[in-house]
Amino acid sequence: MTELLGAFAAGVRVGGDAVELTFDEFPDDDPECVYVVVPHEFDAWGHASGAPSAPQRARTIALCTENLGTPWFEATYALLSGYGAAVSINRSSAAELRRRGIRCEHLQLGYCADWDSWHREPGAAREIDVLYLGAADPRRDPLLAGIGTSLWARECQFLVPPLEQRTAPRADFLLGQDKYRRLADAKILLNLHRTTSAALEWMRFVEAICNGCVVLSEPSLDAEPLVPGEHFVDAPAARIGEVADALLEDPAQVETLRQRAYDFVRQQLPMEPAGERLAELASALLRASRRPITSTATPAWHPSATVATAPPQPSDTVGGLDVTAALERARRTAARERPAAPSRGARHTGGLLAAIKSRLSPMIRHHVVAQSASYGEAAPCVSVLCVIDGEHERQSLELLDTVITSSHEDVEVVALHTGDSVRGRSRTARLFAERASIPMLLLRGDGRDLGGARNHLARHARGALLLALPARGGVFPSTIERLTRAAEDDPDASFAYAMVAVVDEGKAVELRGALPWEPPRLARENWIDTPVLLRRERLLELGGYAIDERLSGLEDFDLWCRIANSAGRGVHVPQVLAWHSPCDSAKPADVASLDPESARLLQERAPRLLAGVREPS
Repeated sequence: MTELLGAFAAGVRVGGDAVELTFDEFPDDDPECVYVVVPHEFDAWGHASGAPSAPQRARTIALCTENLGTPWFEATYALLSGYGAAVSINRSSAAELRRRGIRCEHLQLGYCADWDSWHREPGAAREIDVLYLGAADPRRDPLLAGIGTSLWARECQFLVPPLEQRTAPRADFLLGQDKYRRLADAKILLNLHRTTSAALEWMRFVEAICNGCVVLSEPSLDAEPLVPGEHFVDAPAARIGEVADALLEDPAQVETLRQRAYDFVRQQLPMEPAGERLAELASALLRASRRPITSTATPAWHPSATVATAPPQPSDTVGGLDVTAALERARRTAARERPAAPSRGARHTGGLLAAIKSRLSPMIRHHVVAQSASYGEAAPCVSVLCVIDGEHERQSLELLDTVITSSHEDVEVVALHTGDSVRGRSRTARLFAERASIPMLLLRGDGRDLGGARNHLARHARGALLLALPARGGVFPSTIERLTRAAEDDPDASFAYAMVAVVDEGKAVELRGALPWEPPRLARENWIDTPVLLRRERLLELGGYAIDERLSGLEDFDLWCRIANSAGRGVHVPQVLAWHSPCDSAKPADVASLDPESARLLQERAPRLLAGVREPS
């Protein structure tokens, strides 16, 4: 909202009027001053002590920013009574307000020099293939999860901040020049509609176009004078991932769209006319001696109720992931034979391996069942820890099969089969034999708990980085590469994690792992799902995974808490790199839901982080 008001201020200044920005409260009344405010934002976050007086309100222009069909539009409408004038950046919203008796006119957003970080620089490098900037939303998040699974081979950044007050920049919430530079570094910006709205997000579109980022959106209302296919691309939600991938295969088309949209907005949609019209309205308010707008309709509910009202769930099915097809694409893309020779040399020392064997928590009994032909000669950087659940062997092997398609070199697989079936272990051994070029070791053990099984696998792993997998689901060929790169770029991070699509009957129904590392939030909820890439040395320092049966199902959360408690951190990869079923989502989603005994034990193990979170009874 600050950026939007700043753009209007710049347009007003061109006409010679003095403008200043103020925050959170109305300044002292000046009878020669006219105010512009975003009503629902000020109502939600402004200081009550800084509310406008009646004379100020009559000299205030309400700037309506929300699209028709959202609860925020209704909140705006409920607040408009008494303002001197109203304008909207969306045509359909302005028309609906007029239909309800509010005198509101549309102001066209356009090119703002302050938003332009690109300046049409020819040949400027763009490192991000696909960018997404949008707050968490019950409709958009599952859509994004499904779309993301089509783009695992691309460089993506999906920034999805929580839908809550944000008063400062975050890793997933960019402001001002940081946002414009990120747009200038991206080739495509995805736009998805939230809740029930289908109107074009004008500010998002114009900011992207000003920085040469091609917008790919669901079909939108109120796009004029922008033209689909000329200034942006639209596609049904179910095909956006496919269309984005196809666009990236045609750089010339992307470049044409980029330049055509930028030139049109800069030449045909300057911001100055909107600023001039705003100044005219301000002058009219002064001349009219603070005449308020009137409404023939009565607000249906009190505006304060909108702050706590959750966006409605959509009635249509959203998201989509054909797991079989995705896996087949992964195999086709990454299929290759690896040499049996060592890759690039070991990334650890024999002394470290010995320390791990002696200091990790007690190990379960084990037997080596099989190893691939290339295992003995390999010196891996990453060891994939795979627990093959005897009761769900088929799903475990399907997961393992996705790991084997990895595009990352220097990887080994260390698997533990927990079942009693000789036939089941034989099936797994056959898989190892069929993939002889991939270093793999198969162990058998009694695997009574996940923490003990993973500690057992870590004991036999040879890589400095450990990939812990979910119980079921899958990873994409780029997953290990992206997580490894994140860990290498942030050597102080204890682990790296990514976004995960929660899939139910072939459809993406939830986006997990969307938030960056945030210890205070970790004390309230767990959003981090496996797979995660851990530094083995850090796991060693912490004593491995929990093996206490009271923490069964909480082994991952316990580890994140202990890492945060010791001032460690995780590094986030904002891209969908894996999928799993709803029953495999990380626990707990809500820390307050823990039983008293588990809560007490977690607090004992991470006292600084979890102190005061819950008083165990």
